Amino acid sequence: MSTIDRFLKIEDLFLLSERRSLAEKPEMDPLTEDDALMESQLIDLRYDPVTSTTGLLFDLRQAIQLRLANTGVVIVREVERLAWEQRLHEHEKEAFADETLDPELAKHRAWNVIASEPRPTDVFNLRLLFVPGAELNVSGARAEFFMGHVPGIGDVPATFTHASVDEIEASLPHWNSPFKTLYATFLDGRGR
Repeated sequence: MSTIDRFLKIEDLFLLSERRSLAEKPEMDPLTEDDALMESQLIDLRYDPVTSTTGLLFDLRQAIQLRLANTGVVIVREVERLAWEQRLHEHEKEAFADETLDPELAKHRAWNVIASEPRPTDVFNLRLLFVPGAELNVSGARAEFFMGHVPGIGDVPATFTHASVDEIEASLPHWNSPFKTLYATFLDGRGR
């Protein structure tokens, strides 16, 4: 296995030229296999319009398929489409409007993946469905997936409705978190 023995920041994966030498393939490939990201949580989404690059940051600690690391990153390059649609059901809206919650806590949502559907054709397409109700679609010429370890975030994420904002933030991976890549996979157009 070829891997970098140092930690880097997750956001470095956007520009790191030697990223293809980082690691071996994961146990399941979210770029080609349906539902590989099942029960992971989307933590952040970053779009860089200058390079036409999108990054999706996932907490993998509750993922069903990807169990060998705590953090995952999907990067899509030469983005052609990026769409987020939030469709909260009435009971979800009521839960987020619960007046017993601290207003700062009510802003935090765990976007749990309930379906991930990669469709590499002439471009890479990824459709993600979430609970609470939302859908994310991203398409681009190339895609990359990195799976690794962010130290110090614990074995499980904080409960968004009962932890303080500081506890929630400390329990999650962030773009500037130190990250040791353990597994990686790459897709260069037309399903290759």
